[in-house]
Amino acid sequence: MSAPIVDFDEVIQWNLSLNSILRETDFRIIAVSEDEINTLSFDTINEFIERLSANGELLIKSANSLDIFFPEYDKDTREIFQIPEIMRWLKHSIDKGVPWFYFLSTKNKNNGLHLLIHSYCSKNIFL
Repeated sequence: MSAPIVDFDEVIQWNLSLNSILRETDFRIIAVSEDEINTLSFDTINEFIERLSANGELLIKSANSLDIFFPEYDKDTREIFQIPEIMRWLKHSIDKGVPWFYFLSTKNKNNGLHLLIHSYCSKNIFL
């Protein structure tokens, strides 16, 4: 008995298309889900960074080109830096070795790097 034939054509085409888009763009935004925040998962960001690191040319082009956002928190009345779960996730991401400082954009009004730094800095109140 032989195994069924699996057609990977769609998956290959999707990957080729995504890689083409990543090569052509200068700015990338990745959404982090509430589930990833709550479970301290970095699967999505790690897979994305792996894709950006697939070859030297794309890796170099990807420096300072990424921002992150948290779409499921859009209706939350707090600012992102006021949401402890997100700040904990960001702090933990540094501890887990996510190479944010290479990828996160410092251009324009991108918030990812500011949030990351804020997550690692404690508040001090001076009287």
